[in-house]
Amino acid sequence: MDTPKKAYKDTPFRYIFKEPIAFIDFYKDVFGKDLPLQSVKKFDLESPVVSRGILNDVSFLVKDEHGRDRLLVMLEHQSTINQNMPLRFLLYYNDLLRLYIKQNEIDVSREAKIHIPQPEFIVAYNGHKDHPSMDMPFGMTTPIHIIDIKYPNLANTEKTSYLAGYSYLIQTQEEMRKSFISQGMDKDNASTEAFKAAVDRCIDKGYLTGIADRREFQMVEIAYRDYGRQIFHEAHKEGRTEGRTEGLTEGHTKGIETAVEKYIIKKSFGSTSPKELSELFDIDYAFANDVYNKTVEKIKSDPQLYLKNVENAAKSVSKRF
Repeated sequence: MDTPKKAYKDTPFRYIFKEPIAFIDFYKDVFGKDLPLQSVKKFDLESPVVSRGILNDVSFLVKDEHGRDRLLVMLEHQSTINQNMPLRFLLYYNDLLRLYIKQNEIDVSREAKIHIPQPEFIVAYNGHKDHPSMDMPFGMTTPIHIIDIKYPNLANTEKTSYLAGYSYLIQTQEEMRKSFISQGMDKDNASTEAFKAAVDRCIDKGYLTGIADRREFQMVEIAYRDYGRQIFHEAHKEGRTEGRTEGLTEGHTKGIETAVEKYIIKKSFGSTSPKELSELFDIDYAFANDVYNKTVEKIKSDPQLYLKNVENAAKSVSKRF
C-alpha cells in the first residue's frame, strides 16, 4: 500500500533563504559578491528529493551578464556533521538538472553540446564540533563550501544581514529552550515557546526585518515540528508492533529501537542526529547514538535500501509533471 504523501514543511532556515533578497544577502556575506536581483531565480522541487528523507533546503539559478544560466547554487543548513553531504548534493543536482532540462525542453540526444548551469555547493553549519572539509565523489573538482554560521562569528555583522539574523535566532532559541526545560516545561512546548521568544528578540534587536514579524513565519517552527512528530508517531507505532510480533523478552526496548531506526530511514540519517532522536523519543543519548550509528551502517551496507528511496522519490517527482 502506498504511503500518503505529506507536504514539505519549511524550516525557519528555508523560509528565510528561499526569498531571493535574503539569498542574495547570504551570498554577499559569504563570498563578498553582489548578485543583481534580476539575475537570481528560485529553483527547487518544493518537495523531498528522496522519499520523505533527504530534503533540498534552498537552491537558486544565477544568470551571467548575458542572461545565460551560469550557476545552480545549492545551500544546505546543518547543525551536525554529515559525511554524506557530497552524495546528497549529487542527488540534489541530478534531480534539479532533470527538472531544468524538462522545463527548458532540452533535447539531450542532439549532436550539439548542451549548456547546463554549473553547480555550487554550500553548507551553512552551526554545530559544536569543527566541521571537516569535504570533497565530491569520483574525483569531481566542484568544491563544497563549509560556512560556519554560529552567531559569535557574525555578531559584528550589520543588523540588516539575514544570515546574522538567522544565526541570532537559532542561538537565542536554543538558550531559551534550555531555560524553559530547566524550569520544568516539557520539551515540545519548550521548543515552541523558545522559538516565539527568539522571534520577539530578533524584532527587538532589528534582525530579520520584514520576515520575523510575519504571522506565518512565527508559525513555521510549530508546523515543522508537527510534521516531524507525525513521522515519529508512525515509526513509533510500527516499532511497537514489530517488537511485539517478534515476541522478544525486551519487546519494549526492541520496539523503541525499531521505531528510532524506522524514523532515521524515513528522514534519512543526514536529516536527523542522535541529539534530535534523544529529545524526540525521550530516550538516553547514548542509546540514541548507538541506534543511530547502527542504522547508518545498515543503510551504507545495503545499497538496495538507499536505491529504493531514490527510486520512490523519482516516481513521486515524475508524477508531478
